[in-house]
Amino acid sequence: MQLVNDYQVLCQSRLVLTNVAEPLKMSPNESANLSGMISVRTKSNTRHLTINVTDTNPDRAALIANTVAGVFAKVVVENMGTGMVKIIDQAVAPERPSSPNVKRNLVSGALLGLLFGGGLALLI
Repeated sequence: MQLVNDYQVLCQSRLVLTNVAEPLKMSPNESANLSGMISVRTKSNTRHLTINVTDTNPDRAALIANTVAGVFAKVVVENMGTGMVKIIDQAVAPERPSSPNVKRNLVSGALLGLLFGGGLALLI
């Protein structure tokens, strides 16, 4: 399990992210923000990693995730002496945005507005 934790850190390392930014022709500003766009998780009790990328453009997010996976696999084999890393699933662009959740935000705002308005009315 310790090796999987090492892999999570490696996915977001400067070594991997620099090699991701080059083929995607990212500007220095974009590549500096790359680590904040990427999250890496493991499925419970497995050695499988899930790479998630948050971006305003869903196609670009999928491209970045696939590039990170490819570069990561290459870096692990070359630098960590691991035999082989396989990419099981390619990232696909989502059909709907994952955030913001407009319905939830609207309902929360309406409830907070009612509570605040009612509290203010009672106070006056």
